Amino acid sequence: MTGGDRSHGYHLHFARPLVVAAFLLQRVGDAAVLYSTSLPTSPHPALRGLAIGALVCTVVMFVGVWRRMRWVRYVLVTFSWLYAFGLSLVGLEFWREYSFERFDPRSLPLVAAAFYLAATAILVRSRRVRHYANR
Repeated sequence: MTGGDRSHGYHLHFARPLVVAAFLLQRVGDAAVLYSTSLPTSPHPALRGLAIGALVCTVVMFVGVWRRMRWVRYVLVTFSWLYAFGLSLVGLEFWREYSFERFDPRSLPLVAAAFYLAATAILVRSRRVRHYANR
């Protein structure tokens, strides 16, 4: 067994938990959006359909990352940035009315955007994930 073989196994062994962590972070973000749109006082009930579509798309793309399709990681990162940007716009629409003394469910799209950006940071910045996905 050469040093290159150990390096490959090392990256493979530690990259998969990072991919799973990114997957779970995005699912928490989706749950936050779905919860906020299920409330009767939700100002954007149509955001529910967008959240379900994003859920389906990102699950399919994570399957591609797991199967080591090189281009899928790039599409997933781009989609996650755009989705987080859209959620941020929705969340910032009510920023002036936001009260820091109590929980406001209208802030959940911002929470979801933060989770999506954290998952994207793992996919972009982790050398192990890049090595794993680009093999």
